[in-house]
Amino acid sequence: MLSIRQARSTDTPSLIRLRAAWVAELMGESTEDPDFDNNYRTWEANNARTMFVADLDGTPIGMLNLMVFERMPKPGKKTIVLGLSRERIRRGGSPQRRGR
Repeated sequence: MLSIRQARSTDTPSLIRLRAAWVAELMGESTEDPDFDNNYRTWEANNARTMFVADLDGTPIGMLNLMVFERMPKPGKKTIVLGLSRERIRRGGSPQRRGR
């Protein structure tokens, strides 16, 4: 069964694998980088992002990186909150179904 949930700290290794696989697939480049695991963990600790995981029968197959921006208020206007989603990554399945 497919479920989408907010990522937990225990999902970090899966997020690292998904990110590396996405780069390899998208760019056609090797993802052999002995520093990537540490670089990702450092980035994760220093960036206020909300990560979501798509889980299929207990296997993470996708991720979503969401950043929430709260704009500076203006006189006479309410604060605007925006969400920016990036790195929507999905592994497996047919290319025709990606992005859905």
